[in-house]
Amino acid sequence: MNDLVREAAEHYGSLRSVAGVHAFRPNAARDSRYDEYVFAFDRGSLTVTAEPSDDSIHLGGTGATLPHVTDLSNEEPWARLIGCGILWIWRLTNHNGFVDGLQLELGQPGECWSVQLMCEGSALSARSLGSLDRMSNLIG
Repeated sequence: MNDLVREAAEHYGSLRSVAGVHAFRPNAARDSRYDEYVFAFDRGSLTVTAEPSDDSIHLGGTGATLPHVTDLSNEEPWARLIGCGILWIWRLTNHNGFVDGLQLELGQPGECWSVQLMCEGSALSARSLGSLDRMSNLIG
């Protein structure tokens, strides 16, 4: 996993598309959660897959491994990130020692955004993270 993360951060270039992937045809109750996300860059792809047996994540570089692909590139927050490169990647470990999340920081000169993918209930949820100054109305 370390080699793939390092390769993606240092050599993949700009984000070109994002896809959410389901193992089975999605139903309305679960449309916003995916079994897999595929991030396609100029020079490679990063696939984040939910591992249902322990709610951990698996990283790969092969593209979609499941049949039902939805292009998310024109939806927020992904649309804002198209054209950005990876600045940082973090693997998130829970209190039981499972790697069950991934945080990506993507940016271009003068701006950057962070997105977390968390494996919960055998599927991935995506969260966009904002800076504290944008959240100041929630603090205090």
